[in-house]
Amino acid sequence: NSNHIEGSRLTKEQTRYIFETNTLGVTTENTRIDDIIETVNHFRCIDYVIDHATDKLTETHIKHLHQLLKTNTSDSQKEWFAVGDYKKLANEVGGEGTTDPNEAIACGIQSAETSKFR
Repeated sequence: NSNHIEGSRLTKEQTRYIFETNTLGVTTENTRIDDIIETVNHFRCIDYVIDHATDKLTETHIKHLHQLLKTNTSDSQKEWFAVGDYKKLANEVGGEGTTDPNEAIACGIQSAETSKFR
């Protein structure tokens, strides 16, 4: 249930139920629509990874996974949230800023050019 990292409130049982039945089932608590959509999108990402397991990992694959994950979520409606592309704004963790997305992109490109995994 790795979507808990991103703040999903679904339980393992709810996640399993969505996977097995493609429904949420009966619940007595409020459930965020984004939690359900992202859970279903996680399954789509796993299918994509399996379908492309023998392909060379590329930037295009990574961006496509992000697009699959965030499609139809509330984040996809935000102008600043670049679904299927690099972030436009830095993350904030505990009130502290993280690396500027443009710096991370530059580091990623440089690492890819010198990587032994090309």
